[in-house]
Amino acid sequence: GMSIDTEMYESDATGYPGPCFCDDCFANYLRHYSTDWMAHYRAVPRERRGSWVADNRAITHYSQHAARRIERQYDAIRAQCQAVNPSFFFAYAPLLEHIPGMTRGLGTSRVPCIVFSEGEYTSGPRPQTWANVQHIRETGMPALYVSGHMILYHEPAAFAKHAKFASLYADGWWAWFGGALTTCPGTDDPTAFKPPYGRAAGTTAKQYLDLLTQTHKELDTLLASPKGLWPRRDDPRVT
Repeated sequence: GMSIDTEMYESDATGYPGPCFCDDCFANYLRHYSTDWMAHYRAVPRERRGSWVADNRAITHYSQHAARRIERQYDAIRAQCQAVNPSFFFAYAPLLEHIPGMTRGLGTSRVPCIVFSEGEYTSGPRPQTWANVQHIRETGMPALYVSGHMILYHEPAAFAKHAKFASLYADGWWAWFGGALTTCPGTDDPTAFKPPYGRAAGTTAKQYLDLLTQTHKELDTLLASPKGLWPRRDDPRVT
């Protein structure tokens, strides 16, 4: 499989606030919907493209067109890979539809796209987590939503509880940075707690691993039980 990280490192923001208005994207939109696309393309300055589309009350339409185009581009890549290996899967981070259209492009009903969400990094699962999962289910997105937790921000008990709720009410969990539980496992090395790659201060790797082992045993029992017996997800955060 392949995981794609679309976060823009070393920039002013992690993602663009809206659709792309580069020469290619803007011209493609005009070719589809303008009666004289070249005249509009030449008349609208590059720095005014976004506001021009908005002034014409077409920003939603433009965004939808851009998303469909992205979907087709990613779908072509997916199809080429799965023609060689039908089980080849794609995943992406950091947020659901960080680039609109990529989820449907990269996923199918048989091989869903994995969304490695970072929206839970510091808080654990939260209301937006459940809203994202519901959106995927209701719109039929070919995706699995996997809640991401940054080890540094979670004590062992909280981390294990977040993993439990993400497994029950989303499609699983993942941890960043995994090395925090495999290197410097004791409390005698200060690098074990150094941001952003460490654990919560004063903890050992074993504390996390033991609680996760216990949690996964509990999940085996819960997942075989009626959902009415599951713990409530009202506020899974631990403070």
